[in-house]
Amino acid sequence: MSATKPSTLAILNAAGQLGIALGIVVQIATGVVGYPTPPPGAVLAVVVAALVLFVRWRYMLIVGLLFSVWITIGALVTPGTGQRLADPASVGPFLGTALQVLALAVGIITGVIGTVRLLRGRQTAS
Repeated sequence: MSATKPSTLAILNAAGQLGIALGIVVQIATGVVGYPTPPPGAVLAVVVAALVLFVRWRYMLIVGLLFSVWITIGALVTPGTGQRLADPASVGPFLGTALQVLALAVGIITGVIGTVRLLRGRQTAS
């Protein structure tokens, strides 16, 4: 490991991962059923955030990207995701799901930008 600071993309990607975890926790706290205890998506999101921030490996943003894509696929195949987003009157579940979706977008966008830069040779570390 190197003593270098994480890049802006790594910080934003880690923030996205933590947003994913927070969105899941908000959903659980506001009564959304179906999440196991502890919720593996939230736990893994925190682990991925730590990896992206603290592991100095040039491909680490790809890990953040792949995790975000994996959780996005899970959200898309879960029927409750669309139902919660379609019901803003159910404030807690709606906000938790909206936060998770926004955080997924941040994780994917920053992961794609970092990967493209890496492939173009413009970035040596995440």
